[in-house]
Amino acid sequence: MTVSLICIMIALLLAFYSFKNSNVFGNNLILEQLNLDVSENAIDFKIEIADQYTLCFLGCKDLNLNQAKLNLGKADKEISLRINFLKYSFFHKGQNGIEYFNFLADETGQYRLLIKNTKSIQFFFSRLASMKMILGSKKTSDISILIKKYNHPLKKISVLVPTILSLMLFSLGIILLLKKF
Repeated sequence: MTVSLICIMIALLLAFYSFKNSNVFGNNLILEQLNLDVSENAIDFKIEIADQYTLCFLGCKDLNLNQAKLNLGKADKEISLRINFLKYSFFHKGQNGIEYFNFLADETGQYRLLIKNTKSIQFFFSRLASMKMILGSKKTSDISILIKKYNHPLKKISVLVPTILSLMLFSLGIILLLKKF
């Protein structure tokens, strides 16, 4: 009886920790949402807090840049865009999105994202190759760019692992408790 109660209590503590730190998945970290328009290749946005950010494409689950080039800069300084190792999919306001690039903004102020060869970018409904062939690609006009604070994959894992452990421990505690009766 005590082992089952201890399992349940530890599970509740882990669940509390996970929910307390679960804002790494939340939409409250969004900085700005910008439309990706074929006719306009330069997009201006403002960063008020110097931090690491991620550049997301909203309205697709995968993309192929082909010959397209993305340059990010502040005044005369160019900032390097790094492709995310793990490209997380997410759901925001009824649309699928993908975290594709991340960058470090050392200073606050006005930034400019310059996109060359926008028409060559292919946006897909799915990540599966077979579904890409069947469904084809989406129009660029249906896609928007979302800029939000970057969360390192280890931060996300540090929330997921305790959540899974809490579910397992809670189940074990209930099973042990029911086994006594």
